[in-house]
Amino acid sequence: MKLFELLDNVNKIVPLKYAFEDDSVGITIGDNESNVNNIVIGHELDDYLLEYCSDNNVDTVITYHPPPFKKITEEDDSENFLPDSITTSFIDSSINVITIHTAQDVCKDGNADTLVDLFNIKNPKVFAQTVGKYGAGRYGTIDMVSPLELKKLIENKLNTKIIRTNEYFENMAEIDKIAVKGKSSAETIFSCFEAKTKFAGEFLDKHKNFLKEYRAQNWDVAKSLISELISSSDELKLYYKYMSSRIEDYEINPPSADWEGVYVAKNK
Repeated sequence: MKLFELLDNVNKIVPLKYAFEDDSVGITIGDNESNVNNIVIGHELDDYLLEYCSDNNVDTVITYHPPPFKKITEEDDSENFLPDSITTSFIDSSINVITIHTAQDVCKDGNADTLVDLFNIKNPKVFAQTVGKYGAGRYGTIDMVSPLELKKLIENKLNTKIIRTNEYFENMAEIDKIAVKGKSSAETIFSCFEAKTKFAGEFLDKHKNFLKEYRAQNWDVAKSLISELISSSDELKLYYKYMSSRIEDYEINPPSADWEGVYVAKNK
């Protein structure tokens, strides 16, 4: 098989026309008439892949990421790109490379659609259209989980522990469920508090217990917990005062017995 024939087959699965305009896809090392005998698929070019190709007589690699190049800025501020050392090693070893990169992100049944299926995302839509009805990313809704549960879900589904979060991620707390006027379902509201919040771990557990008692209509217990929580978080002090006022209203006009803790907003 010639390299251009393999490229034609790749195009049937991952149409390269869907790649971003400035992306480097297709044959990135080699030429159309290069012979293809042994193929391996890799994420990107690195020393481990180079060694594998050498040990197994692989002459062609299909990668997600393009071969890396170094940007060289000349004295006149013009820019040139030279092959990185690993790219040069593949060139010197006469190993062909076909790259799919953003075409794989965008195309039907590509990376984005695979993640939609993996996480059971409902009502998925294209995040940023690039070519026709196709585009980068998908967004939609999933079953309700806490931020920490979401992190664990991602780790399990993707079989990885390398999940980066910012400093507030583990300090996020559900604070309310509100049915907004004009919407058919309730929205869950989260807030984050600083890690320096007094007794952060205990605070979060106590806050969750407050919501549990509030939604069970155990008003006295909920108010008692508020009095403990309000002194531990400056960020949520106004929230707890508001919730205390809401409980007072509910004590006068209680929700139905099957109430699930959803506050119905009267105005948008």
